[in-house]
Amino acid sequence: MDKATGLPFELIDYIHLVEWTGRQIREDKRGYIEGVQPSILVRLDIEPEKWLIATSQFEARFKRMAGAVEYVKDAVRSMYLVLSQDVGAARMLFG
Repeated sequence: MDKATGLPFELIDYIHLVEWTGRQIREDKRGYIEGVQPSILVRLDIEPEKWLIATSQFEARFKRMAGAVEYVKDAVRSMYLVLSQDVGAARMLFG
């Protein structure tokens, strides 16, 4: 029998599955995502294609830190770094 090397679907499909699960209302579940809420990527203002790049190429794109451009810039300044490729990656992916 062949053993799968990972989940048999794309990451974005998994995100949708997790989000759909979070939207289900059950008596034994303390919290849920209301049906009127937009998708998580819309709420975070992240383009799905860029999210896939960020998650599938994370270590290649980011070396020290990741996040919104302003947070990365603040961290670079506070660490007294002259330049960080993380700022460019953050601008391209979360800009």
